[in-house]
Amino acid sequence: MSKVGQAVFEGQEFAQENYNVPREQFVKLAGDAFKNDFFVRDCAVAAFDEIQSDLSCYQDYMEGPYE
Repeated sequence: MSKVGQAVFEGQEFAQENYNVPREQFVKLAGDAFKNDFFVRDCAVAAFDEIQSDLSCYQDYMEGPYE
């Protein structure tokens, strides 16, 4: 796996482990965890945002118009 692929995977893994905190707190956690690697930090934040979007879509689907 390339270095970029490894960085993306590491960011995704971090996001999966910490998806259940508020975004502001997650950004701080990612910043602390990846102080010297801004690319991994940015990948983690992007993965976190994607997870939150997916969860929101799922919640909207489950609360759909079932009257």
